[in-house]
Amino acid sequence: MTVVSKYECIICFDIFENKEDIKQLCKSSKEHILCIHCYISLLENCIKQKRNFSCPYCRTRIQKLNEIDITLQTSLNPPTINKKDGKLHGKSIYYYLNKNIMESIEYSSNKKHGHHITYYVNGFEKSNFNYHNNKLNGTSYLYYDNGKTYKIMDYKNDMLHGEYKEYDKDGNLLNFVNYKNNKKDGLCTTYEYYERSVYNFYTRVYENKLYYNKVETYYINGELDTKKCGLKKR
Repeated sequence: MTVVSKYECIICFDIFENKEDIKQLCKSSKEHILCIHCYISLLENCIKQKRNFSCPYCRTRIQKLNEIDITLQTSLNPPTINKKDGKLHGKSIYYYLNKNIMESIEYSSNKKHGHHITYYVNGFEKSNFNYHNNKLNGTSYLYYDNGKTYKIMDYKNDMLHGEYKEYDKDGNLLNFVNYKNNKKDGLCTTYEYYERSVYNFYTRVYENKLYYNKVETYYINGELDTKKCGLKKR
């Protein structure tokens, strides 16, 4: 006589017989069982609340927050992967369990060629990198989870080449740097913003293998405070 195992979800208390319908969180105890529906809901709540995933029965930590995204790529929401002659070719898309896109990658013969875009679980873009023949080329972007731009970077053959800009969550420019073959070259500026004044904290200008610090202070109305300006050799 075959004995059929039965599993009770510790959240909804429904009974399940098929192991594919349940998740056993703690291997040491058969009591710590979740049905797939409650398991998914718990994961999504962890992401929304920005907390680690723990067993609701014994509070044992199951996963760190940055590992949850991997769990979300399950058979319940499989990725869309395109291949040609056995190699990645075209666009591959990975999803969160809430059906939002987690990651989109364009390939050509197993090499990244085009845009590699990642997303936050709320649907906003997290990053957008531009590849050519598996190397970063052109302009790439990083974003905050509120949709605003974090960084804008120019690349050439996997190296920073051109302008680099960094912003705070309010859209204020924090850093501006010129790069050439992954090295600072030319104008470099760091900004600091205060309630009454806007400071162009320093500007580094590279000339003849030397660079200078140009210090400037601006009021919030854009007027330059000439008493606090100067050019100093480093």
